[in-house]
Amino acid sequence: MVTHGVRMLAERSAASRSVPDRVCWCRISYRQHFRPPAALREIRHADGTRTHELTVDLGQVVSPQDLQRCFAEALDGPQRAPGVDIGRFGPVGASPIWEFNAAFWNHMPGYMAAVGRGVRESIGGSPDDGQARTREHARRFGTLLAAAAAAAAGADTASGARPARPLAYLDVGAADTGYAETLIRHLAATCHTPMHYVVADRAAGALRRARARLGPGRGPVSVRYLALDLAQPARALEEYRGRLLTVHLTNLLDNLPGEELVQVDGRHYLLHTCLYLPAAALEQLARQHRLDPGQLAADLSNLADTGVDPFLAHYRDRLAVRGGAAGEHAWFLFWQDLFGNPADRSTGLKLRERLVEVPDAGIVSWPAPAGPLPPEVLAPGPDRRIPLSDRAIGACLRLIGLLHPRGVLEVTDVMLRDQRGAAPYAAYHGPAKFDGSVVNWFNGGLLMQLAREAFPGCRATWRSPASPGRAHMTTLEVDRGAP
Repeated sequence: MVTHGVRMLAERSAASRSVPDRVCWCRISYRQHFRPPAALREIRHADGTRTHELTVDLGQVVSPQDLQRCFAEALDGPQRAPGVDIGRFGPVGASPIWEFNAAFWNHMPGYMAAVGRGVRESIGGSPDDGQARTREHARRFGTLLAAAAAAAAGADTASGARPARPLAYLDVGAADTGYAETLIRHLAATCHTPMHYVVADRAAGALRRARARLGPGRGPVSVRYLALDLAQPARALEEYRGRLLTVHLTNLLDNLPGEELVQVDGRHYLLHTCLYLPAAALEQLARQHRLDPGQLAADLSNLADTGVDPFLAHYRDRLAVRGGAAGEHAWFLFWQDLFGNPADRSTGLKLRERLVEVPDAGIVSWPAPAGPLPPEVLAPGPDRRIPLSDRAIGACLRLIGLLHPRGVLEVTDVMLRDQRGAAPYAAYHGPAKFDGSVVNWFNGGLLMQLAREAFPGCRATWRSPASPGRAHMTTLEVDRGAP
């Protein structure tokens, strides 16, 4: 297909028809994401000049005729693909897609019931589903707990101090409690030291469901429930400072907003986006859900100002007139078709993309206690993409700072391991869609560079989860480096 494309572009140039300054050919493996089959991306340089790059997703272009049509739409039509813009261009980490993501997790049980799937099926399963993995986690935590408790008891005896408060296992994310139920059962059977198992989530509904399933605990394991915002974990976790032996994060950090730095010809650019609903998708959505397309377009164009939650609440009320559970069901299906139905790639929200040069990429802001971007990340080299994962890395650094001296931060996710935190230019690591959620690959390599600078002596261990069908996932364990 690339050969056909190169020939078509050569023919366009010979006929004095518009051609892009450069072309990026990629093949996106995600079933649902935010890129159209082909789009013209503007590149804004620091000197005020502009060039253009054509991006082509070979996963959505199945024939030379498709490619010819995509070229005509992207290069011969209006500079912007027709549709309803939702807000203006800005850094991708500030896009309204992240408000949709938060709304999905707040309404996840009803949403998934309406579309007929469970959350594990939506995300393709979880490494935490494996019994062997959970038993191994219980064994390793038990070893850590026994060693830390023995060291603390010895210190207390020598000093005559009161025994320290129980050490803790922090499990962040309560959307599914299967892992917690199994691990608590193993810990209760094998550990003899009192401990706290802390279940944390930002969504109050998820915590209520977890409390109903897990209860107050079992044997030496006391279960606590905590409302936690990963952007400011110290506020909720202050009482556990220095008592966290394990912090467990699975399929979580890839759901946090993050910026993307792009290196092209030795210069650095930030990815800016503008959310929009293509015209054809708008017409289809209005027709399927018996809505006025003009009013729907007006409501969408105001969404960046009104917010996603009020927009969704408004349409919940509108669809509720269809009657009780049927209206609620219709609302969730409307929401799915707006965001993007996995059964039909032509549906759903898309992102226009623009690259904006950053004259000094070292000034990219980072949450404390991180320092500037490491020089290795900004070193000259081939064109590449650098997911900054800034919110997720900031959360991890703050959590490392709360660990017990023998504590471990354990992250399992779709993750980049490159020591520069970079990926090939044509690679696509998000944002992608899973039902109503947004997924970005997490930059584990960049986390480790920044963690070693912030916490000298900390160590990293990379593992591949022993879980069928999850070869693309990685576990990163960061320990404080205490003997």
